[in-house]
Amino acid sequence: MTAREFRQRLIEVAGEVKLDLTAEMIEALATYFDVLSRWNSRINLTSLSLRPPSDEALRRLLLEPLAASAYMPKGTRKWFDIGSGGGSPAIPMRLACPRLALTMVESRTRKAAFLREVIRVLGLSNTTVLCERVEDLATRDELRSTATLVTLRAVRLDRALVEAVRHVMAESGELWIFCSTDIPTLSPWFIYQTSKPLHVTASVVARFTPAVFHVEQSS
Repeated sequence: MTAREFRQRLIEVAGEVKLDLTAEMIEALATYFDVLSRWNSRINLTSLSLRPPSDEALRRLLLEPLAASAYMPKGTRKWFDIGSGGGSPAIPMRLACPRLALTMVESRTRKAAFLREVIRVLGLSNTTVLCERVEDLATRDELRSTATLVTLRAVRLDRALVEAVRHVMAESGELWIFCSTDIPTLSPWFIYQTSKPLHVTASVVARFTPAVFHVEQSS
């Protein structure tokens, strides 16, 4: 598939789910997808078909994050994406919300290198990569209670991870989990608030807020 054919197909699939893309957004998404497909041939970033791109890949990797960005809380300033891997949903959401400061947390060295390459190619400002486990981040005083948004997709939710996320999140922040309609239980660290349908795929964004009493018990 040529670059022109890719852009045309992206426009068509976006139209099917009623998403309007600007010319600037199409170019940025195409650039990101090109880097992703080239690196995916060397390291495993996604199991979705990229060469040629399947409609599922376009929907899940590019369009689903754009749909989610419409729900971005107005007070969001510092945003952590945990287990960023192949860069979705973080990179498309970042393109849609350029005012935010994004930190992508990825513990695997080669995947972190890929994310840094995407940042370089796209020329993204206020966007960094930490090649660490979130459990380690939670022990750093300068990061505790700083995130006003944390996003997770396709990350295993064990006790240690959820507790670590709670420690880096501000009291006024939100945790977003991309999931099916089976909403996880994150008690006692987070309180489930609502789910937002994305319409692009069968996924929803489940939104949680911090449980204040947990922090008080930990102090």
